[in-house]
Amino acid sequence: MSVDAPRLRRAGTLMHRAAIASVSVAVLLVVIKTVAYFASNSVAMLASLADSALDLFTSCLNLFAIRQALTPADAEHRFGHGKAEPLAGLAQGAFIVASALFLVIQAAGRIVTPEPIDNSILALAVMFVSIVVTIMLVLYQRHVVNRTGSLAVHSDNTHYASDLATNLGVVLAIVLSAWLDWKLAD
Repeated sequence: MSVDAPRLRRAGTLMHRAAIASVSVAVLLVVIKTVAYFASNSVAMLASLADSALDLFTSCLNLFAIRQALTPADAEHRFGHGKAEPLAGLAQGAFIVASALFLVIQAAGRIVTPEPIDNSILALAVMFVSIVVTIMLVLYQRHVVNRTGSLAVHSDNTHYASDLATNLGVVLAIVLSAWLDWKLAD
């Protein structure tokens, strides 16, 4: 056992915990945003829900990639399984692009036929919880990246950090649409 083995094991544990935290946050956000979407009928909330569903998929992909990357070298992989992490980062980028296209399509439909938002207080409360939980996850992921240099966790961190801007946009759309009667904002 090398001198670096305990350090590598700790780094692997941190990376694994960060991946589990990411999956857990994504599950929570999908559940609460589903409730908020059906209660509010907000297309901005639907877009945020779709983004969280994609987050769940990519976070599960990251968890798998990190597990693979931490698998020790074997006869078929003399240098280990570390290439799984960069591939997960690439897949995340592809899903981010797909999510953006979905949002554009949904927004175009709502521009053509604007609808009022129901239960805006519930929708805003869900977005507040979403923002707080996401900030906590982003801070934890940054800590893990600083300690481990994990590409998969870094990629996930970048994605969740960008979700903060999206979540603020959803809050703005709900406020403008529900409280200022600017239905096109949604």
